[in-house]
Amino acid sequence: MPLRTYLSFPGTCAEALADYARILGGTIVHLHPWGDSGPAGFEDRIIHGEWRVDGTVVFACDAPPDRFEPAQGTSLSWNTTDPAEAERVFAALADGGRVLLPFGPAPWSAGYGMCVDRHGIPWQVNVDSEPPAS
Repeated sequence: MPLRTYLSFPGTCAEALADYARILGGTIVHLHPWGDSGPAGFEDRIIHGEWRVDGTVVFACDAPPDRFEPAQGTSLSWNTTDPAEAERVFAALADGGRVLLPFGPAPWSAGYGMCVDRHGIPWQVNVDSEPPAS
């Protein structure tokens, strides 16, 4: 059974998934609104979203204010063997967010960086030294 990532947002789920699909590709498969089942003011927010990219499924939702907690102690990691592509993705994810470690060479990689995107999700972008084994 596959392990899935589930991201929570404070009301920006649809916007965040659209950004990720624009930056990293993939397809937004579902964006189900809360409708009448959620708290007042959340009718148009997302109770369940699904983004698929490169064989990975990421679920997401807008958590009601009394249940939302920002991501902490974890991050999403995006890897490639193309340094220019890694730098582009890092810059796009960091735009409007916060750089934790600027993108640059690392002891294990030609390029690595850490940021928190404008939606509050921590990311690591890494250049793999060789293609991962299939």
